[in-house]
Amino acid sequence: MFFPDSIFLGETGYVLAHEQLHFDINYLGVLKFIDSITRTNFTVNNWQDELSNLNQVKFTETSFVQEAYDKESNYGRKAKMQLAWQKKIQGMIKESLP
Repeated sequence: MFFPDSIFLGETGYVLAHEQLHFDINYLGVLKFIDSITRTNFTVNNWQDELSNLNQVKFTETSFVQEAYDKESNYGRKAKMQLAWQKKIQGMIKESLP
């Protein structure tokens, strides 16, 4: 989301960096979803239910991370926490890549 009063930070780039990390968190969620798919034993009878369950679990996990990020960084207002989250998510993405 973009809030016009978020420009209180003085630089649009800072706001964009906050929003970019939301995208990165979603990307991390996709990587984890793909990993969970590769680790699941699907059958002809269960693949739809299994895939749906995996999707729901990963969606919930990603939503939790998104909410924690906004809460802890105060929607990007806490510069040190914003930077900490950037490092954390970048590290998690690197660990999740094949």
